[in-house]
Amino acid sequence: MSEASDPALTTPNNAKPITPLQKAIRYGALSLVVLTVVSTIVWGLIDGSEGFWGALVGAAFGGGFILFTVVVVVLTADASPTTGGAILMGTWLLKLLLAMLALAALRNVESLNHVALGVTALFAMVIVLGCETYAIMTTKIPYVDTADDDNPDEES
Repeated sequence: MSEASDPALTTPNNAKPITPLQKAIRYGALSLVVLTVVSTIVWGLIDGSEGFWGALVGAAFGGGFILFTVVVVVLTADASPTTGGAILMGTWLLKLLLAMLALAALRNVESLNHVALGVTALFAMVIVLGCETYAIMTTKIPYVDTADDDNPDEES
């Protein structure tokens, strides 16, 4: 289904508050796939299998880190603000712990090009976050209800 034919994305009156985040996940994931393909090819040509695996791990690490946050926000959209905030903070701490453990485990792996991993992870974070920002900024969601019967200033 194309974006133009999806009424939730094109008709502001039918748009849901969660629509921009769903669009952000779609754009972010698509950009991550494109970056992964390009980066693994480039680093594979530069440094063979070590470059390929370094770029692949870097893309998964950097892009997954950013996409996971948006997925958590979408999954907790119906929760209370306190619960949603607690879950978001908990998953952020979990990501931080997992990132430190993963980087410590990958430090001495000889079959990875660490420069490819780092550069690809950095590009993945910037590109995925940029695509998510673009998706959110370009989604049309009404901020006010313009229905005449909801206007409290009018007297009957």
